[in-house]
Amino acid sequence: MSQYKLLESPIRINKMWLKNRIVFPPINECQSNENGAPTEAMCAYYAERAKGGASLLTVGSTTITPESRNHGAQGQMSDPKYVPPYSHLVDWIHRYGAKASIELNHFGAEASIRGSKPNPSSSNVCARDARYIQEMSLEDIKEMQAQYVQAVVWAKKAGFDAVTFHAAHGNIMPQFFSTLYNKRTDWYGGSLANRCRFAREIVEASRKAVGPNYPLIMRISGDEYITGGRTLEETVEVCRIMEKAGIDCFDVSGGLQATYMYSIMPGNLPGIDGFMMPSAKAIKEAVHVPVIGAGGIRTPERGEQLIADGYADMISYGRAQIVDPMFAKKAFSDNAEDIRPCLSCLYCFQRTGMDQFLACAVNPEAGREFMFRDVKPAEKKKKVLVVGAGPAGCTAAITLKKRGHEVELIDKNEYIGGSIYAAGIPQHKEPMHKLCGWYEKQLKDMGIPYALGKAYEPAMSENYDVVMDAVGASYARFIKGSSGEGVMTAIEALTHPEKVGEKVVVIGGGNTGCEVAEYFGAREINFTTHRMKNFEMEMEIEVEKDESEHNREVTIVEMMPSLCAEREGFSRRLLMKQLELNGVRQMLSTKVRQVLPGIVEVIDMKAGDLVELPYDTVILAGGMKPEGLEVAKGTEHVKIGDASFPSTIANATFSAYCAAAEI
Repeated sequence: MSQYKLLESPIRINKMWLKNRIVFPPINECQSNENGAPTEAMCAYYAERAKGGASLLTVGSTTITPESRNHGAQGQMSDPKYVPPYSHLVDWIHRYGAKASIELNHFGAEASIRGSKPNPSSSNVCARDARYIQEMSLEDIKEMQAQYVQAVVWAKKAGFDAVTFHAAHGNIMPQFFSTLYNKRTDWYGGSLANRCRFAREIVEASRKAVGPNYPLIMRISGDEYITGGRTLEETVEVCRIMEKAGIDCFDVSGGLQATYMYSIMPGNLPGIDGFMMPSAKAIKEAVHVPVIGAGGIRTPERGEQLIADGYADMISYGRAQIVDPMFAKKAFSDNAEDIRPCLSCLYCFQRTGMDQFLACAVNPEAGREFMFRDVKPAEKKKKVLVVGAGPAGCTAAITLKKRGHEVELIDKNEYIGGSIYAAGIPQHKEPMHKLCGWYEKQLKDMGIPYALGKAYEPAMSENYDVVMDAVGASYARFIKGSSGEGVMTAIEALTHPEKVGEKVVVIGGGNTGCEVAEYFGAREINFTTHRMKNFEMEMEIEVEKDESEHNREVTIVEMMPSLCAEREGFSRRLLMKQLELNGVRQMLSTKVRQVLPGIVEVIDMKAGDLVELPYDTVILAGGMKPEGLEVAKGTEHVKIGDASFPSTIANATFSAYCAAAEI
């Protein structure tokens, strides 16, 4: 047994034994087909995480009726035709000794895709658009309850070891639980017992349909994190009622649609580590069945401690197992330091939010397991030089080595990571440095020679079959005067903050520009938030001034009408609040005319006015151009990452993996 004795120990839910306490939670991967059935890509995705050692995998939000959808491709268990394809998925999970559950759901009033009829709701209350909802009649309630029970029966028939009722995140069950939604005056509204009746009757009927030994799990929000919503104290009572009705385990999450930011926890949300664990602990102390805890848990050490401290019986590792499906195996073989770190960047959520299949910024194979199933050892071993040790270069080197090529890596910098080394300096970006450390350890452990502080020379390429060009991109100094004194790039400013003056003009209001502005101009005033005031997502915040910090006077100049337009929405909201509280000046729809000594001339593109901005330091944070290498004739030259097209970490790792897979 490993050092994580509690995490590795078996546990029983009803009659179902789990080999350890690591759970892969229900996360919508958007990989079902247009009819709602699992695809081969979906099977491969879950199979990889089962292979990685998790004991229980729950297939994400699967609706009990085709009329309820939040995604174009929404998994369904609404007809017996879904039994065969889901049984195939279950077989893939069982192949590796894991157990399979399926999360059954109806979005109710909060379905984002409208059908031919209004969305059913407990009452005429909705965080989206109340014009398209309709309060359920008693007949509607009985019909939906029957749909739930039928879906449970089909799930069992498909071979699922358990069923999980999705009673979290503001879906139909919590729309009955919560007085924020439920304004009914009949048997299904009013008292807590009445508000629990809808779900309780489903659980009781399901128990009768599948027998006493089949595990029924309920995923529930411990706190809805909104003024007027269900509190933890009331959730504890709900769980007591549901346990009595037949629930065998509670999977504790948090939030609802309007407070989903707290459910998925972007990396710049203060205190995300174990954010929802107090809810799990309160429920665990009130019920007599196992409890699964969740909330930004990223390491086996943290999970082990939470179990030891009585917070939960099992730990839900979601994004930690997206970025590294071998999480459990590495932990239980005492190789936890080899677990690939999650950046908490929410790229995975951003993808599915756009109805694209789930993918990961750091792990290019995640969500693409079926696509890359044919990546095999190279037929012909080649000698490859990778130039640049950023995410693209490191991903390429590791992939090439796995395929059997002879690989060397060089970088002109004295550190691993390329641009993400600097990106890890601003507040809340520490996981970037963890990723840099992970890359370096993999290079060492795999025996890949690498040399830092070594510049590339074209003559080097004569000794290699292939040169992988991962040198990245540089800031284009196309603005008149941008090569003058007092002008720095974002990377230069972050790595040499002592050279940055008091008055700062940041040119470029994308991710980099805003994070640089936060680093230099938004340090004195910080805030925490754990609750929304209303459905309009107005945050309740607690502000604190840090007397040890000092803000420089920062102005962001951006040509577009908004800052950070490409950033995931929730993390953007938090970043914009931090800039606002610290008084960082934002000049939108504004073009830089030229940089003069001590003055940046900008033009308001709407009014046409010329404005002069005094500065001590100008920081260039936009306008990237690819770098290029000269390669000897006869040597294959492959550009990857920003050297091919300046973009994101996700693009860098994906392009690198694809290129390395073809050599």
